[in-house]
Formats: sequence, C-alpha cells, structure tokens
Amino acid sequence: IWGGGGAATLLARESWVTDRKIHYWGDLDCHGLFIYGNFKAIAPRTKKFLMDEDTLLKFSTLVGSYKDRLPPAPKSLDHGETALFNRLASEQLRLVQERIPHKYVLAKLEQHGFEHICQDSHLGLEKGKISKNSVSTTLDETGLN
Repeated sequence: IWGGGGAATLLARESWVTDRKIHYWGDLDCHGLFIYGNFKAIAPRTKKFLMDEDTLLKFSTLVGSYKDRLPPAPKSLDHGETALFNRLASEQLRLVQERIPHKYVLAKLEQHGFEHICQDSHLGLEKGKISKNSVSTTLDETGLN
C-alpha cells in the first residue's frame, strides 16, 4: 500500500487493516521508518519493502542528506530496524523512494511473489483519498490481503 507518507497511519487505524499482511514502502530515512513503525504498531503484520540496509547500500549514489528535525525511533521497530533508524539519524541519510529505479522495484516485487502488480505498476492511493473501498479494491487486485 502506498499511503502518501503520514496518511498511512490513518489507514492503519481502520479495523479491517489490522489483521491483514501489509507491505509498506516509504522513503528510507528516519521519517519513513517513523511512519512505518507507527503503522506497524497498529497493524503488527506489516513488513517493510525496500527499506533496509541492502537497499541503502545498493543505491548509495542516490542517497542524500538532510537536517530536518528527527522523530524518535518508534518502539515497534525490531532490533535491526532500530539499528538502521539510528544509522540514518546519526549520518543524516535519506533515500527517497522515487529515486530507486522503477525497473529494480518491479524486479523486487516479482521476487516477493507480486508478479501481478507488475502488470499495473501505478497502483497506489492518492493523498487524502484513502477509503475502505478504494484500499480494499487495491488489496484485492494485488493479492496483498
């Protein structure tokens, strides 16, 4: 599910979301992991997608830095996720998800068993237009439920 940043936590509050397997993909920075962690706290079956050390290293030439005020590490992050959060914070690193090559994203989706998503690679939700009907349709079409 693409939730448009902070809108993801609004979606996680929907009771029908909490018992589903969700793959969350956001920017690979402290804010992205903060949103993911808050989503995961409400929907504990949530897994992150392309928000890991391997992705950060693979696209190190695309990584930028920032000086935004950093959020705290959510308690719902596991040990490895917290270590990544701390690294991103201490080095002020940011890999914006849109910078990751589309072809790579599609290949990773296929590796995770989401070949059918690659048929329509523009699945997502428009910011501010999250509703149970639109999300459940997206979930049903992608098999993420």
